Amino acid sequence: DMIIKGSDDGAVMGIDYIGPYIKDVDGNVMAMTCVEVGRTNYGMIRLTKDREAKTSLKCFQEMSNEYKRLSKDDINIVRVHHDKDKSFEGVCEQEWRKANITNTNTGGYNPQANSRVERRHRSIKEIFKACMFMATGGLPYYYSLWGPGISYAMQMNNINDDSTGRNYYKTLTGKQYNYNIGKQDLAFGQQVYYHKDKAQMGDNWDTPGTEGIWVGRSSEVSGGHIIVPIEWDPNTNLYILDGTVHVNAVRYNKIVFPLKMGPTDSNNNEQIDEVSMNEFIDDFFRPWYKSAEGDECEQIEGEDPILEVEKIISHSGRGSKTRYLTKWIGSDVKTYEPAANFKHGGKDI
Repeated sequence: DMIIKGSDDGAVMGIDYIGPYIKDVDGNVMAMTCVEVGRTNYGMIRLTKDREAKTSLKCFQEMSNEYKRLSKDDINIVRVHHDKDKSFEGVCEQEWRKANITNTNTGGYNPQANSRVERRHRSIKEIFKACMFMATGGLPYYYSLWGPGISYAMQMNNINDDSTGRNYYKTLTGKQYNYNIGKQDLAFGQQVYYHKDKAQMGDNWDTPGTEGIWVGRSSEVSGGHIIVPIEWDPNTNLYILDGTVHVNAVRYNKIVFPLKMGPTDSNNNEQIDEVSMNEFIDDFFRPWYKSAEGDECEQIEGEDPILEVEKIISHSGRGSKTRYLTKWIGSDVKTYEPAANFKHGGKDI
């Protein structure tokens, strides 16, 4: 490995953002990542709703504290490295200057100048996509799991050996990760049942036992779990996903992946089949663009062209939030579109 400037004096943090994507189950649209590139290669991640400088600073401080708390050594952060980006200017520059942290950047968009962080992005995306396919079979309705899923993938990347046999968690902490399979460590997307505390119940008639899927170990509850509550919707033959909750304990009878079941009505002629692994990987993490509204005369040449719909594959959501998974003529790309983006009554549909 090449010598990272400053690593002899302390920790060197490479930081970046991934996204934006569709809103996850908690409303986040992107994530800030941080990899200590000089000594341990340990990675951290925080989900966010924006990438303003004040958000970046808050995330950086949280991840720095996590690193120092886990480190077996009494170590200071001496340098931070990132793309030249307004997300890391202003209050970030001021705080790093006060903390005597050297602030360097790539001088523009140059992924190779922040290559270790970029490689980590590729690694965690691949880990997550494999977990997601196992949990859902590639059903596109559940892409909103990307937030807790990408966080889980970062943890898996840290605690398991890489191709060279190096374990980033062990390098940082000086000890092996303590797996507790079947108790604290379950499978991503696995069906579980959990009990709410009274303070978490919406009203007196709330049932204490709730169905959900397991998405990771909790960093907020000692020995706890992160759960995404799920509820079956017979109108759409899909599970509705709620925001993540941190709970003390879960129970399960056997390993089942409920989201992978999809529609269960055998009489329904519009069953959604599992897609192939390659198709799922190609489709996920594709940039999500919102089509420009307006008539054909308002379109700018080369941008947001008026396209003809080949077919509507499926839909997600209800009422005004309904989005239609659309296959366009002459393109292999499938996108989710609101009804307002379609020209009704013409040849476009």
